[in-house]
Amino acid sequence: MCLCTTPMAKCVPTPRARQLGRLLWYLLIILFILMIVGFFGNVSTSGLFCIGLVITGLCGVRSNDCYDIEQIMCVVFFSGYLWVFSLVGLILYLVDGGQSPTALVSFFGGVVFYAFTCYFSKQLYDELRLNYTALAPDQQPGMFGGGGGGFGMGRFMNRGQAYQQADAPYQNQQGAYDQRPVNPEQGNIPPYQASSRQASQKFQAFKGPGHSLG
Repeated sequence: MCLCTTPMAKCVPTPRARQLGRLLWYLLIILFILMIVGFFGNVSTSGLFCIGLVITGLCGVRSNDCYDIEQIMCVVFFSGYLWVFSLVGLILYLVDGGQSPTALVSFFGGVVFYAFTCYFSKQLYDELRLNYTALAPDQQPGMFGGGGGGFGMGRFMNRGQAYQQADAPYQNQQGAYDQRPVNPEQGNIPPYQASSRQASQKFQAFKGPGHSLG
């Protein structure tokens, strides 16, 4: 969902959205560094979620001319979840008497910068949502980036239109469906079925042995 978004999710960012996107990009880099610090401090429970958050956020703001509003929405949810996760982990670590400087830096940094990421990504999402401007069809990026590459949506739609134009002469030759019956007297019943039905409906004399009352 977060990495494979719809073409309508691509929008043109406003100048304020570009500033927020640049700030979000720096925050994601800081979170990635804190994740590496956490690995050295044996704090790697949220490492995979952080990697997913960083990848999704960088994909959402990778271009100054095109932001992905659905990926920014995913960043809001992921960063909020990881903020709660880091806060609970920090409290449990302090209750257990942990004093490792590396782990404390990872926990405190996570609590602070996950909160910043959630707040500013929400600001960016609202800015894109309230000032939504869709990209032109020829500016839509392809499935793997770029402006309508070999696997792009635009080329796929053009190929479908070409197939429809190629089939148009054959559709014109077929004509519309004729609902008139083949035989007005028999309706649309095939001839052999109609003849058998008519033969069965004719009166047939009794062919069994005769009986007398005497």
